[in-house]
Amino acid sequence: MNKFGRFDLQPLTRIETAWQKPWFLSAASQIGEKHLIRKMPNQDAYRMGSIQGAAWMIIADGVSQAEYSHQGARLATSVVERFFADALSKTQRQPSLDLVKEAFGHAHQQIFKVCEGRGISPKDFACTLVVSLLDGDAIYSGAIGDSSIAAYAAPDRREGTRAKLVPFCDAPQSRNGTFIIHRRDWEKLSTFSKSRSPHIKAVLMCTDGAENFFTRFEDGQDVFMDDHIARYETIFRQAGPHKLACWLSDYLYLQPSQGSDDRTLLIAYRLPSELALPVGVTA
Repeated sequence: MNKFGRFDLQPLTRIETAWQKPWFLSAASQIGEKHLIRKMPNQDAYRMGSIQGAAWMIIADGVSQAEYSHQGARLATSVVERFFADALSKTQRQPSLDLVKEAFGHAHQQIFKVCEGRGISPKDFACTLVVSLLDGDAIYSGAIGDSSIAAYAAPDRREGTRAKLVPFCDAPQSRNGTFIIHRRDWEKLSTFSKSRSPHIKAVLMCTDGAENFFTRFEDGQDVFMDDHIARYETIFRQAGPHKLACWLSDYLYLQPSQGSDDRTLLIAYRLPSELALPVGVTA
């Protein structure tokens, strides 16, 4: 590291795809117009990864008023990822809701530790945190703050069910600002949920700037819509996994972020067996 802090450039936009059977993971993150104009960094941070057959998606959204919230978001996501990697490989623990809760605790503790070492308040590292740990059919999620997690169930003609996109792991919301992981009462303000339903085709996570990917404002409230995610598998079949990034790029181009804010969207989509990629292949 040099005296300026980094050698690499901070990306203005990132689009990634990856594969961990049976989940195809995709991510899109973009700095908001208002932060670009003010010469501020992207205050969203995310991680996708896998080990021992389990995969994870992690998002943290820095609070704009906090001086180093972008650093807090990066720290929180990296701590959770490292905790999962160590727990699942070194200590051979199994994916579980308890593991997600412990990861939140580690993020909370590390923010205090780093801020104490720098002589600053943990409020300067303020950020939300949402996490999903995926293991086959099992989904373990946790959330604090105004970032969102939703689950998508595709229609099943044999059982006569319709497509449905619903909130998953819906965290309590603050009337003033948002709840954040550094708070000492973070456990009371967090929500943790699990599912083993084979009917869930996709898990979607986003910061508030990207909520218009699956919600629209109607009659004074946000209504969930499945317009985008319902086309995901069709696009995958037509274009292939290596071109799915183009679809995410179109979303960023055609759909402005909410409130000109930073936006990050992560999607885990369960592919049918005939579309599964070879083991070890990353798209």
